[in-house]
Amino acid sequence: MAIDSTRLKGLPCALPLLCCGWLLTAAVPCDARDPAAVSEEEEPIDLVMFHDPQLKIGDVQLALPDGLKELWLKAIDRGDSELQQLAADSFALAQQRGMKDLEDTHSRLADLLKVPKQDLVVHRAAVHTLVHLDARDYAKLLAETAKVHGLTTSLVVEPALARWKSDIMKDEWLSRIDNPRASLAARILAIDGLGETEEAKAVNSLKRITVNLRLIANERMAAARALSKMRAPGLVSEATTLIGTKSQPTLLNTVLALELLQTEDSQDAVALLEGLASHDSTAVQSGALQRLYAIDPKHVCGFAESAIKSKDAGVRTVGARTLIVQKKGKLIAPLATLLDDVNPTLRRHVARAFVQLASEPTLHEEVIKQTTAVLNRDQWRGIEQAVIVLVSLDHKPAGDRFVELMQHSRGEVKSASAWGLRRLALPVHLPAMLARAHELYDGIRSDAIPLTVPGVDLQSTQLFLAFGQMRYMDAEPLLMHYVPKDHTLGVFSRCAAIWSVGLLHEGKAPADLTATLIERLSDVMSMEPEDDRVRRMSAISIGRMKSESAVATIRKFATDDSGYVQRSCYWALEQLTGETPPPLDTFLLKITDWFLVPIR
Repeated sequence: MAIDSTRLKGLPCALPLLCCGWLLTAAVPCDARDPAAVSEEEEPIDLVMFHDPQLKIGDVQLALPDGLKELWLKAIDRGDSELQQLAADSFALAQQRGMKDLEDTHSRLADLLKVPKQDLVVHRAAVHTLVHLDARDYAKLLAETAKVHGLTTSLVVEPALARWKSDIMKDEWLSRIDNPRASLAARILAIDGLGETEEAKAVNSLKRITVNLRLIANERMAAARALSKMRAPGLVSEATTLIGTKSQPTLLNTVLALELLQTEDSQDAVALLEGLASHDSTAVQSGALQRLYAIDPKHVCGFAESAIKSKDAGVRTVGARTLIVQKKGKLIAPLATLLDDVNPTLRRHVARAFVQLASEPTLHEEVIKQTTAVLNRDQWRGIEQAVIVLVSLDHKPAGDRFVELMQHSRGEVKSASAWGLRRLALPVHLPAMLARAHELYDGIRSDAIPLTVPGVDLQSTQLFLAFGQMRYMDAEPLLMHYVPKDHTLGVFSRCAAIWSVGLLHEGKAPADLTATLIERLSDVMSMEPEDDRVRRMSAISIGRMKSESAVATIRKFATDDSGYVQRSCYWALEQLTGETPPPLDTFLLKITDWFLVPIR
């Protein structure tokens, strides 16, 4: 199935390869010894309606016009600088978007660098693209080009040469790091290159740079980092000298020493790091503790309980991980304080760890006790994580507190408490849950509880899902208010209501409800078409209710639509007629927004 890039309706909501990059953050590496070293991708507070039934849609495959590469190569041959620049830049973008087999373009791009007095924009584009295409065979040409065109080109070329472990510029780099006339940026490029290529001849010069108090911090730090990457000999001694510098005992010297120790694990290195773990600077503490933890968590045990009280999230994180791996009952109480940590990553990490730790028979009761204590306090962050832990452990006695928390002021607690009640699934709580759902509906209708208040839509959603899963027929009149198109009631709440009425009437197919759901599924041509998620839930409920009168409509949208709406219709058709859904389509996403495309 081919679709244009401007028509993505019905496809998965995320196409990260076209528009997103990865955000990389520094953190203590997950460790197999750590019970919390588990996948963090899955959000515990789920919306079951999007997973029951479990639907799959076809993969999205990028489709580039045939003949694109050949056309751009012709553009390069035309000699027009604007065309050449656009073509060179486009090759880099096309490779990022999925174009394969671009090795034969390397030589043509390299030829652009050999043209005397080449236009600077063409030169820039060719250099950037050759680096982007990982054209290692042209490392020598790129190095020569960098020497001729100076720092602007070097900033692109030299990091690539270092990454490729090329020694083409080794002699240049060695001479440059000791040349005071070279610019700071050029010297740092050389230092980084020598560190990446692990050039032993640079060790003495890099050590001199690291301890030279007259040089600026960036250059000294680059040298220390290079030495650490190279695992140069004598780094513990150099670090000791920096820490003990009397003439200028600066924080910078300490940070440099810490950098030198990043690949050291000897007893002397551990002793230095343990000293730095008590430094006045929390940044130094964090770095020292992280390195100690990487060597062996036992080296952090003596610092852990004080570390979790630090104002620095990095220090608290290492402390938490160290307490977790010890698996001791007396450490559960201090760990529980971190369920309310201001850092969301840390508090979620501790919550996941508690679930893991509770699988230990000797720790289960203490985890329940301390988590319940957090639940009964009034710090919203801790409450949210305590709900997740106790639900994950199926701790039924927490349900009464969840009922109270439905009235909490924070949206996170509103939705978490309703989710918790749904997951615990205790019939005794249903009347209170329905009363709260009515309160939300009445508040929205009267504007006393605006839908924009955080947590309102999601709390209603979780309650409605619970009514469906628990087959609570008393909730049907309220759910039916959410079935017709009414955008003031919240799309997730409407989806949940429609999904749940299908469960309440499973196998029964009331005629009036079937007609309403057909109307929702078919609402694609009105001035304000129905949300596709509502249409998806409508098809699912039609299938669950065995609404045979809807077969023609379901079949129509199974063939006319795409994405999850289509697959939900195929699922419904299987429930109604027994027909096996066809294999998944591969969606061809045609990208045509190029500066130059073939005419076919």
